[in-house]
Amino acid sequence: AAYTQTTNSTSSSSSSSTSSNPSAPVCNDQKPGNAPFGLTAVAGLNSVTLTWNKASDPVSYYLMTFGTSPGSQIYGNPNIGNKDTTTYTVSGLSGGTTYYFKVRAGNGCMPGDFSNEASAAPSGGFIEGVPAGFEAGVLGEATKSAELTEELTGEPTPTTTVINAGLVKGIQSIAKNKFWKYILPVVLLILLTAVIFYFYKRRGMSS
Repeated sequence: AAYTQTTNSTSSSSSSSTSSNPSAPVCNDQKPGNAPFGLTAVAGLNSVTLTWNKASDPVSYYLMTFGTSPGSQIYGNPNIGNKDTTTYTVSGLSGGTTYYFKVRAGNGCMPGDFSNEASAAPSGGFIEGVPAGFEAGVLGEATKSAELTEELTGEPTPTTTVINAGLVKGIQSIAKNKFWKYILPVVLLILLTAVIFYFYKRRGMSS
């Protein structure tokens, strides 16, 4: 998924700058002192609530990412709260699917290190799509594997444009939904045919 994240700032405190090459952004903001730690995940009805301990200053915001397999962060929300944020609930998740989350702090245009990974499987029915505020590839930095590029000009905002983000969401739940939609009717048709054949044959033998 290729994307361009554009952030805007009206504050003069951010010291980020760009070089003459627009594809090579330069950020002079200081990195957060450490990563958020002690991240935990509690499952709810089509939701997961995340709680963590704050990163050390300087911090101006927190970013959250998640995926559907361990160590694979695919979707992100670039701003889930200010420096004092220590909990966030992700809603609109598909029931029965295990999600894996991470949190990282940021200071202006400079992202910090990721927290530990926490997982949970919410209850509830199947939901297709990505939770509000999250989009594919928004991980807080350019990553080669996701073919991402960034243009960083100041304080981050949730404004993000995503191009060609057609990734699969909730793989386990989608497979389950396809079973009920396509395979089950075929099985029922076969059983019905067998029952009709049985009674037809039995009727022929009795006559």
